[in-house]
Amino acid sequence: MVKTVALSGTGVTTSTVPTYTLTPTNLAFGSVKVGTTTPGQVVTLKNTGSVVLPITSISRGGTNPGQFTHSSGRPTQLAVGAQCTAAVYFKPTSTGSKSATLKVTPGGGAAVKTVALTGTGT
Repeated sequence: MVKTVALSGTGVTTSTVPTYTLTPTNLAFGSVKVGTTTPGQVVTLKNTGSVVLPITSISRGGTNPGQFTHSSGRPTQLAVGAQCTAAVYFKPTSTGSKSATLKVTPGGGAAVKTVALTGTGT
């Protein structure tokens, strides 16, 4: 014997993919004497979503990643509404234009975002 039970309810849509901002989107260090380290410029990562933002890595890439450094302390996740910062430095080892990216790789299905880094060794 088959029994039938009537069910009813209201569907709820929730965003389970974290969202965040990474600002600014580029840092220009200008002309810097070879071997000199610039003061840090700050990048801010803010969780703008409704779920925790896992942070898998913050790394440098692009053409000249070795000409730039960044502060290494980072949380492994950001609570809703929370933010963290990273300082980025430029220390050219040779003359000429240099470029790289600061790359944030989050977890939870959120998109990778980058900050363009530029400077010139003189």
